[in-house]
Amino acid sequence: MKRQAIITVVGAALVVFLAMEYQHLTATSYDPGSFGLMAFNYGAALILRYLADMLTKPSHKALDDAMGGWRSEVQYACVKAGIAETLSLHGPLSVEGMADLLNISHVDNLQRLLRAAESMGYFREDLRSGSWHHSRLSEVLHPEHPLTVSHMIRHWKEDSQTAWSMLYEAIVEDKRVFEQANGGQTFWEVLQATPSQEIQFQAAMTNQDALSTFAITYDFPHWSRFHRIIDYGGVFGRTTMIGGSFFELESLPVFREHDGILVRTVLHDWSDEEAIDILRTLRQRIGSLTHVTVLLSEVVVEAKDPLAVKFFLDLHMKISFHHAKERYLSQWKHIIEASGFTLVNVHMIRAVSSILELRPV
Repeated sequence: MKRQAIITVVGAALVVFLAMEYQHLTATSYDPGSFGLMAFNYGAALILRYLADMLTKPSHKALDDAMGGWRSEVQYACVKAGIAETLSLHGPLSVEGMADLLNISHVDNLQRLLRAAESMGYFREDLRSGSWHHSRLSEVLHPEHPLTVSHMIRHWKEDSQTAWSMLYEAIVEDKRVFEQANGGQTFWEVLQATPSQEIQFQAAMTNQDALSTFAITYDFPHWSRFHRIIDYGGVFGRTTMIGGSFFELESLPVFREHDGILVRTVLHDWSDEEAIDILRTLRQRIGSLTHVTVLLSEVVVEAKDPLAVKFFLDLHMKISFHHAKERYLSQWKHIIEASGFTLVNVHMIRAVSSILELRPV
């Protein structure tokens, strides 16, 4: 047992070291590393979580999970206060200097927030000088960081948290909790009625797209075969903006032979019936063209998926849109075939999503 314990500790140390090296390489770049590095990173994370869980009493682990909501509040408070921006402009800073720049009158309150954030890996205190510095994690809280998540954090907190607090009602009673939390308005109606929330949502979606843009661009192997690429609902890489509705045939662009149509994280916002309507409308617009490819950039869930975030994204779809979901491959096949397409291939990329390659039939 002693020998096994030593081997486990040494192996875990090696995993930690290599994972830290991987994170150092990818912390500030769109490039998420090679497939091998990505697979190692996920594998290392799973092993370390498993070891941590094995060494933690079940009651302690359960309470730690229960504090997840508190952690997201710490994240949000740091983002809303502008701590990351202030450190980037003026850091390193003493807590007194930071409080002065942030107009926080109670310095001790800020110190308590920073200490909690540091325990999660955000920001770093130098105890010798008493100054606060950025950490690898806190850098992505800056809204101008190339891989920022600040707008997503604000969107989830300000636009979704009330509905998320009603998850029990959404699951057990199948209630439309977003509407219940927002005076009967749907998610899209809230955005239409509140321009500030629409701006925030678009910024959050830009954050989300940035996390997968490199992978979509470099991991799909056949971009060169397309004469044109239509980014259908994305926010990057477009040279011409065309407005329209996914459900209205005449508002869609006129497609040509050898077009590649990228439909990026659109269908997970809709029910199966609505997703089929969107793809059917697209299929009608393609018409008799035979050399057009549709690429769905969407999450494909597996029953024991190592990317646990997919299950939480699926619940977020339920909370936000009631009938929306992240889908399993069998569910995607049903929607694709019911819409007049056939699934040619599923391309794994270095992101949470995959690329489903479709051809019209």
